Amino acid sequence: MVLRRLDSAQRAGEEVLALIRGSSVNQDGRTNGIMAPSGEAQAHVMARACRNAGIDPATVDFVEAHGTGTRLGDPMEAEALASVYGSVRPVGDPCLIGSVKSNIGHLEGAAGVASVIKTVLALRHAEIPRTPLSTELNPEIPWDTSGIRLATEHTAWSEGSSPRRAGVSGFGYGGTVAHLVLEEAPAAPVPPVAPPRTELDGLRLFPLSAASDAALRAYADRLAEWVSDRAGAVSLDAVGRTLSHHRSRLNHNAAVVARDEHELIARLRELAAARPDPGVVTGTVAAEFGKGLVWVFSGHGSQWRGMGRELLAVPEFAAVVDEVEPIFLAEIGFSPRQVLIDDEIDGVDRIQTMIFVMQTGLAAMWRAYGVTPDAIIGHSVGEIAAAVASGALPLADGARLICRRSILLRRVAGNGAMAMVTMSLRDADEKLGGRTDLVAAIASSTVSSVLSGDPSAIEEVLAQWPDDGIGVRRVASDVAFHSPHMDPLLAELAAAGADLDYRPHSVRMYSTALLDARAEPAADAEYWVANLRNPVRLAGAVEAALADGFRDFLEISPHPVVAHSIRETLGESGIDDAFVGTTLRRDVPEQQAFLAALGTVHCRGLLVDLDRLQPPAAQADLPGYAWQGRRLWHAPSVAGRVPGQGHAATSHTLLGTPSTVAGSDLRIWNTVLVDENRPYPGSHALNGAEIVPAAVLVETFRQAGVLGDAAIELAGVAMRHPLLTDGEREVQVVHDPDRGLLRIASRTPGEDPEQEAAWLIHAEASSVPVAAGVPLPTALDDPAARRMFPVEPGVVHQRLAAVGVPETGFEWRVEELLFGADVVRARVRVAAGGSATWAPVLDAVMSIAPAAFGGEPVLRMVVQIDDVRCAGEPADEVIIEVALDPKRTDVVDGLVASTDGTVIARVSGMEYPVIDRPVEDDSAAGSALSGPVLSLENLTTEQVRELIAAEVSGTIAAEMRLPDPADLNPRRPLLEQGLDSVMTVTIRKKLEKRFGHKLQATVFWQQPTVVAIADHLTEMLTA
Repeated sequence: MVLRRLDSAQRAGEEVLALIRGSSVNQDGRTNGIMAPSGEAQAHVMARACRNAGIDPATVDFVEAHGTGTRLGDPMEAEALASVYGSVRPVGDPCLIGSVKSNIGHLEGAAGVASVIKTVLALRHAEIPRTPLSTELNPEIPWDTSGIRLATEHTAWSEGSSPRRAGVSGFGYGGTVAHLVLEEAPAAPVPPVAPPRTELDGLRLFPLSAASDAALRAYADRLAEWVSDRAGAVSLDAVGRTLSHHRSRLNHNAAVVARDEHELIARLRELAAARPDPGVVTGTVAAEFGKGLVWVFSGHGSQWRGMGRELLAVPEFAAVVDEVEPIFLAEIGFSPRQVLIDDEIDGVDRIQTMIFVMQTGLAAMWRAYGVTPDAIIGHSVGEIAAAVASGALPLADGARLICRRSILLRRVAGNGAMAMVTMSLRDADEKLGGRTDLVAAIASSTVSSVLSGDPSAIEEVLAQWPDDGIGVRRVASDVAFHSPHMDPLLAELAAAGADLDYRPHSVRMYSTALLDARAEPAADAEYWVANLRNPVRLAGAVEAALADGFRDFLEISPHPVVAHSIRETLGESGIDDAFVGTTLRRDVPEQQAFLAALGTVHCRGLLVDLDRLQPPAAQADLPGYAWQGRRLWHAPSVAGRVPGQGHAATSHTLLGTPSTVAGSDLRIWNTVLVDENRPYPGSHALNGAEIVPAAVLVETFRQAGVLGDAAIELAGVAMRHPLLTDGEREVQVVHDPDRGLLRIASRTPGEDPEQEAAWLIHAEASSVPVAAGVPLPTALDDPAARRMFPVEPGVVHQRLAAVGVPETGFEWRVEELLFGADVVRARVRVAAGGSATWAPVLDAVMSIAPAAFGGEPVLRMVVQIDDVRCAGEPADEVIIEVALDPKRTDVVDGLVASTDGTVIARVSGMEYPVIDRPVEDDSAAGSALSGPVLSLENLTTEQVRELIAAEVSGTIAAEMRLPDPADLNPRRPLLEQGLDSVMTVTIRKKLEKRFGHKLQATVFWQQPTVVAIADHLTEMLTA
């Protein structure tokens, strides 16, 4: 609720909802207790409020009562209301009363304002809402004779001889009594009829603002729908004025350029979808503003055919062109207006003069829209327009200077060339070594410069310097500016500038022609000699402005030439919160581009004349702010449901707090897994999804299966589902000694803490006494007998990285690597202290194993291990051998030996199916493709989501052999509904084929439900 003086609100075009005609506040004095009311005090404050309002109480038709709801308070308040309002009402026309507390309860500190809001709405809608009752009317109130009546039904509020009026009462806990007299809003003044917009071809700029990027895009979508629903009945003047003058300016901003409803709706939707559009700009307000805005006038190269023609319709731009017209005709012999109309931008004389015209005209446009410079920089020929903008030269003298300078340049046109190189001016100068046919001419930024000189010398640089790792790009110029080529022109240039009217700068100007950027520029004719001959030190001028506290730069040119160089200098300076804006862009409609540029300045938080952009107009009833709600309901953490400390991150296992089950030998370990306590030191991420290494699961089983001193080995280890570390998971390790079974399972809490979440089994195994197993072989075979040859030790990690596994969960290093026919042997060193358990060595075994399959790397994951047996303590350095099983597909056997060749561990029967391979190679997926790629054209985002969800559910249900896709719970993890790792491979390939997009192998782990997968695919396909 906003309070404002009526005249101020009307001047600002605000919508007035109601008037406060009068008010009164009092204290009820001495009573029987702090909560005991005083009817006399209430009547006094009501009567005084009416007197202050200058109205007759009989004109008040409704009173919003405080409504204590107590046996004592209600009759006392009714008596006070009757004495002030009821007693003066005509017979049969009582004053209606009510209380919002019967609708929404007692809001304590907000009770009074809730009553005001209700009454304002009643006045606005000319309807008195009913006050619901759960009992009969209070019999202690004389309703028949009091002149007041409870509004128990909605009642139309008819017009009378006076405006509709209402009273509002509110009482405080300590005895404060207050009363307002409200009156319906007066008729809104008729807004002036805005003349048709001819400026900028009828284009408007619509600014939007929000506290976050998500809220900004949500509001753009909401506003697009609002305009679309009112197509043909919306005043865009009113929409623009409301957005620019009646909305708070927050940190995240956007500006939309549009000419009509259709364009506005389309571009708002592009903004909502975060899709680029030339008529949409976004930006954030500076966290801390610098000393102001620096205008930067760039040099040669910003010209293009067609530039300026559209802008001749803009009064400020046209005025500049017309002012320099006679000077151009006298000095250089052509009309700038005609050149712009005819697109005759050829030759150095026309290029440089018309860049001056464009820059001074654009500067006038920026000023007309309230954007003014606090400092100025000019680059090469741009220093002439910069001198005019800074007040050092009148526009007429700037025009004379550019014409005279350009005539001189005709003599050297065609004799030179220029090229940009990726090195600083100083480094380029040193590399040139004092050459005179080629010089370092422009310090574009701290990391790039421009060379200038003879064409043959430039060709040499273009051919040779890239071999030294230096980037080289030809600059479109046949004049060797800022080089010895300029020397024959300098005396005449000094004479050409001698009769100009030099004035003190009204705006600070940094020099790019002198060694000291802070020296006085453009003060005499000699300066223009330095401007043409000396190196252009743009980087130094930008650095000086940064050092002086400037953080915002705006390039004034028909096309960006130096904006990139300024950003490079900013990047090297380490300043993050800086702004570099531009004005126009080649071949983009100029008026649209200029408004978009204005929008970027506005989004940054810099001053723009919003009245010029959006003249006075009626206020539009636009949709409210797109609040971004957050669920704040407290859900108990998983940790609170698990007793004890859980597993130790350094244990390399998931064995948490142990417990037993009464009446059995069953043993259970409970823990909570989060990314911060993952039980391995490295990172085992697959395509960005962090997964607990299989070695940790195996080591957990090894330690959990031990009973007393009896050694065990593992058999039939089944890896059913990957265990991810994201989120918070309750993990349970179970050992059933009677059956020799081991299990690792996890669950995540549901939204309802009272609902028991389902357990997902990740791995199972059997424990077998060592005595009952097959003994280990004594030693490894001679590598020569198996025809092994040495290869680069880094091959193992390179193959892992190639399939999306850039790191391993444990730190170990391959010191020596041998490859043979279907066999790999590696000498591996575990990181110091890492061999406290067998997990690091087992991790090395299972990471080296896929290399035994040879060929191009493909993603494989272990899903089954026949046997794991470890003897004694692990060593820091071991020899690992992995060989293909000749009788089974995708199966390898692993042995671990000490450095003397003695076998100390066996990991046999490791099954490694391919998890990710090209669709055309996947016979399982290819045999059951759903059909051609789906067409999503002409569908809304929600329709796309529904189509994708149905396709995903159908594909998964078919693979799981479910009779109906409806049997899948779309919000329950699919792995908990029976989906296994092998199925995910086939389903993923089918969805890739159906939607024509590559999906990561981890998609079913990172997006575990049908809803999550559908959302993920929708975002991917509509991006």
